[in-house]
Amino acid sequence: MTKKLFLILSLSSVLIAMSSQIVVAQTASFQPDFDDFLIAHSFLKKTSGVLYFQSDFNQNSHKMCDDIATEPWRLTMIDQEGEPIIRLKGASAPPSYADAKKMTLIQFHQASLKAAELLKKQCLKVNLAPVVDTQKGTRNYSEDSQITHQYGREFSQAMHEAGMAATWKHFPGLQQVQPVYDTPYAHWYKNINGEGVIEKSDKMTIEKNIKSFSSSQYDMVMFSLAIYPVLSDKPAVFNEEMINQARQMQPNSLLIPDDLSELQLNAQNVIWLFKHFDLLMFTSPQETLQVKTVLTKAYEQGIITQKEIEDKLNKQNQWRAHNGFVSLEH
Repeated sequence: MTKKLFLILSLSSVLIAMSSQIVVAQTASFQPDFDDFLIAHSFLKKTSGVLYFQSDFNQNSHKMCDDIATEPWRLTMIDQEGEPIIRLKGASAPPSYADAKKMTLIQFHQASLKAAELLKKQCLKVNLAPVVDTQKGTRNYSEDSQITHQYGREFSQAMHEAGMAATWKHFPGLQQVQPVYDTPYAHWYKNINGEGVIEKSDKMTIEKNIKSFSSSQYDMVMFSLAIYPVLSDKPAVFNEEMINQARQMQPNSLLIPDDLSELQLNAQNVIWLFKHFDLLMFTSPQETLQVKTVLTKAYEQGIITQKEIEDKLNKQNQWRAHNGFVSLEH
């Protein structure tokens, strides 16, 4: 099923950052009612960002630029990795993983820059790439973490040269995964055939893969939802040590987990994620309302403080300012 991800940043009274870190995913079946939904729920009126697909471009080739003209603060986003993950067809696609492996780093940089410049002309600001996992398959640049880092660095630099930000994923890296079903960890996931996987690497390999994410750019780092049994019996998004390492690897970047709607979450989980991440991603506006309710109650009870909210908003605005993106209002 086709998904559209909406990065919601609402600035209503004390809930400034509570809604400002929620990413809502829209399914095709929900699409006709999405605008009505935004109107009905005031905390979603200011959408800061949208992940666009080919269908948006087909309907209106100026869609992204039109949206920026109306809402200049919006983060127009695309998941444009290179084959096999292409959301906008044509010359704006970076080199495929297979082609990248045949290029020198200079050639890869130049090809990625050309793609980024074309994406920028479509008024796109954030690319949800590169993938710097070392997992075997069709979505990696190499099984060597040092080489993978080099590709990630060139990809990110090309995005910034064109005026965009990149998203490094999936921290702390995927290399030896197995399905989560028929394991003691299956209860964490709503759909055991979805994002739920177990990463079987040992600690030394994980530490090596983490180095693939090293960067001083103002990008995003997307966390894996996988469980790393040698580290914890919970998904990586609940590992504070991993989160601290991600901030060390990329001190200027925003941290965002992969699609949290894949997980079975309770109120305690939601509050924990709010406190540790800069943005949260969910797959339905309805679920976003549930999360907002949890966070509002936590604020009223003093579990979430005004300072935490202001700090999160300030961090996002500093990141935006460095990238030349319009800031959010206080």
